[in-house]
Amino acid sequence: MEPVEVAAYAGYRAAERPRAVRWRGQWRQVTAVEEQWREPDGRAFIVRLEGGERLRLLYREGRDVWSATTLG
Repeated sequence: MEPVEVAAYAGYRAAERPRAVRWRGQWRQVTAVEEQWREPDGRAFIVRLEGGERLRLLYREGRDVWSATTLG
């Protein structure tokens, strides 16, 4: 997993829905949140970026840190 910056909608809870990701030096819009779930240390998402690339994002709530893995 690589550290990333994420612009996310924060409603009544932090990091409720990712909107854009700074991935490998470039801001890219999230065009779809395909899945989301809760893990013991935070929230996880499968997102599709503009251009079609898919990422698994993990937001670690206790550390306020995002990380990502390419899914293809």
